[in-house]
Amino acid sequence: MAMAEKSAAYLEKVARSAVGHTNVRPAESPVPEASHQAGEFGPLPLVIRPAPPAEGKVGRDGRGRGNAERRAIILRWLTGIFLVAGLGWALTSVFAQQPATTKPAAQAPAKAAPAASSKPQQQQSQQQQAQQQPSMPVTTEQALYLIRSTLLTLNDANRSGNYTVLRDLAAPDFQARNTAADLSLSFTDLRRRNFDLYGAALLAPQLTAVPAFDQRGFLHLTGFFPTRPQQINFDLLFQDVANQWRLFGIAINTPDAPTATR
Repeated sequence: MAMAEKSAAYLEKVARSAVGHTNVRPAESPVPEASHQAGEFGPLPLVIRPAPPAEGKVGRDGRGRGNAERRAIILRWLTGIFLVAGLGWALTSVFAQQPATTKPAAQAPAKAAPAASSKPQQQQSQQQQAQQQPSMPVTTEQALYLIRSTLLTLNDANRSGNYTVLRDLAAPDFQARNTAADLSLSFTDLRRRNFDLYGAALLAPQLTAVPAFDQRGFLHLTGFFPTRPQQINFDLLFQDVANQWRLFGIAINTPDAPTATR
């Protein structure tokens, strides 16, 4: 009986020392530590200390919640990305369709087509005016050539005293009516005054009438060269011989040039 009481007192003392001991550390493993000490009366019963709270379980629960929150955040980000991508695709399709809708507006200038109809009317009026005006038998360039070549040939004849070339280049009817001697008599005044017709090669002739056919069908060219102090007046007739204009009549005079007005 005394031995049983001693054993009970010893167990109580061991239990108190285990609870109040300040150096006792929490269990480092989930397996509870056992205190097995030997006493006076042999090995004592195994004392099982209370295990600390299951931190592993709490940690696992916390990690599970954190993973769920991460998944939710990632899901929100993916949803936002898909929404933005869908909005961008919709805007792109809208802008791509806009040029097709604006193409009909480009056809608006077609309304100006009635204005184009005025061009044929203008052309018709110009043609009518051209028909009303007498057509020139020769161009301006052809008229200039005939005048200059004739006066320069005459100038060579006056300087040389030989009018054979001038006569040979004229029309057959002109040759029949005029000999070289006749031409020499006709232009005696120009030779006597030693008047040079070189102005015909330097200046442009001023026509006093539009080149036209006379009543007999001869080409009539009349005008002057504005030389000074005397100007050169000319009056020429040309006959069409084998599609060539050849001299038929010539008249030259050199009056004083008009004074220039300021």
